[in-house]
Amino acid sequence: MIMNKYVNGVLVALTNEEIEQITIHQTELLEEQKANAWLDGRLAEYPSITDQLDNIYHSGIDSWKADIAVIKTKHPKPID
Repeated sequence: MIMNKYVNGVLVALTNEEIEQITIHQTELLEEQKANAWLDGRLAEYPSITDQLDNIYHSGIDSWKADIAVIKTKHPKPID
């Protein structure tokens, strides 16, 4: 972890309070990232809207629902 910072061009050690704040912030970011992993997985796998609409037009809404259900099953939304 970074233990120094520049102040007016001079390298200065971080205070314990600053280190604690950075640690807390990093922990919060990691928790948020873990909490949103399901959504990131879904978004990475969903086809573009254009492709989804094309699928609906050519194969019907039930085919589209089945395709989307596979992705939703693979990346389930957590129960709060």
